Amino acid sequence: MIDPIQIIERYYPTDTLGYRILLTHSQQVAELALEVVRQHPELACDERFVYEGAMLHDIGIYLTDAPIDSVAPPADTTAQPEILTTVTLGNGDYLARYARRYLGRSEYWIYIYLANKEQIEDPDNIPLGTEIKIPTPQSVGIIGNEETDLAEAKRLTRDYYSHTAH
Repeated sequence: MIDPIQIIERYYPTDTLGYRILLTHSQQVAELALEVVRQHPELACDERFVYEGAMLHDIGIYLTDAPIDSVAPPADTTAQPEILTTVTLGNGDYLARYARRYLGRSEYWIYIYLANKEQIEDPDNIPLGTEIKIPTPQSVGIIGNEETDLAEAKRLTRDYYSHTAH
């Protein structure tokens, strides 16, 4: 049995944005793949094998060596979208779960709250069915330096709780 995260960590330094993006993407693909496997027991798939394959499906992306003329021109990075996706909160959902999934750390929940504070009165008590926007890391100031990013998220969280009646 292999540990896909250990393999990813061999090639991607854990304190980089590339690592967090790959890990988040790989976890999302693995979740979807396992959901399909579980919906189709007639396939008799090895869940562990599917998980490992899904987690590692893009690991070599940074080592690709395509001829330069086959590569698409670089995207315009000056106009990055501010919203990554939208989600509808279900039973048991909370902002920290979505922060971990889309922004890389559960402590970044404050950024999701701030992007949605018009429709979220209390981030600790959000009604089921509330649709929220997940901001891109860049749009909320996550720069890829984990120590700096985490310190800023904690500061924002302290500020929020110091100004509310919680």
